[in-house]
Amino acid sequence: MSESKASSEAGSLSIAFSQARLGERAQVDRLFEQCRPYLRLMAKSQLNAKLQSKVDSSDLVQQTMLDAYRQWENFRGQGPGELLAWLRQLLNHNAIDFARRYQQADKRQVTREVPLAEERGSTSPGAILADFYSTPSQKMMREEAEVLLAQAIANLPENYQTVIILRSLQRLPFEEVAQQMECSRGAAQMLWARAVKELSAKYRGLEDKVVRKV
Repeated sequence: MSESKASSEAGSLSIAFSQARLGERAQVDRLFEQCRPYLRLMAKSQLNAKLQSKVDSSDLVQQTMLDAYRQWENFRGQGPGELLAWLRQLLNHNAIDFARRYQQADKRQVTREVPLAEERGSTSPGAILADFYSTPSQKMMREEAEVLLAQAIANLPENYQTVIILRSLQRLPFEEVAQQMECSRGAAQMLWARAVKELSAKYRGLEDKVVRKV
């Protein structure tokens, strides 16, 4: 996603949720598009290295978005927090389904490759916020901050996105990060530090845009 597009999508998730609840299709579209970078980030962090060679995370996100559209009228959540939890649940279900499909094709057991973040120690974008700040943003709710953070990550160069997912979301030790990125441990540490610094700046920029809109 380009930075200009992500910036234009940045807005209050609470407002978008309230407007979507009015029932207008265009507002539902806007709400889900605002959540797309969040789902993309979660999908990338949940698929392990072996599954990523077989499953395109964008396919996983697209299927989850389709499911969300189909089930929106039956969704009874009361706010952004419940919305994100619901989307994560749909994503997890599809991750399991995708894993089974490819593993059965290879005549292997599902338990040999685990796609779920909870079972592999991966965390939500909120964990990265905890790395940056002692508390989530004081200007918006935690859910708002997580979605903005995902949008900010989408603005980063690909190698910055990868190192943040591996280190900050999947919580891999730097030795494993270096192995997956085919570089030395020291290089991986330096790359992660630069990525975190740039991410913090981009997040703050998006945050300021949202606050001005509210």
